Amino acid sequence: MPIALAVRMRAPDFEHLIEGMTSDISLGGVFLHTGSPRKIGTQVDLEISLERENKVLHCRGIVVRSIDLESARQSDVQPGMGIKFTGFPTGDDRLLDALIQRHLKKQG
Repeated sequence: MPIALAVRMRAPDFEHLIEGMTSDISLGGVFLHTGSPRKIGTQVDLEISLERENKVLHCRGIVVRSIDLESARQSDVQPGMGIKFTGFPTGDDRLLDALIQRHLKKQG
């Protein structure tokens, strides 16, 4: 589902917060546009801003696709990473499902 949402991400191999925007999100995962993509296999913690609801969705994931700056330039795509969700510690999967359902209704 093409939805643009602000994301803050923590990864154990990087001491700073990584910020980016989603371009595609589903109950299974997300593509995050960022200039600092992590390596495939990296476990990450995400905070996805749901501005309309004034809430932040918390989840965990693992990087399954990574496009660094050089690869992005060569392929004429944006750098970033595909992240497969592995858990929603606070049950926030219900928030994500509601968001996706709203967007589907708008399109349909």
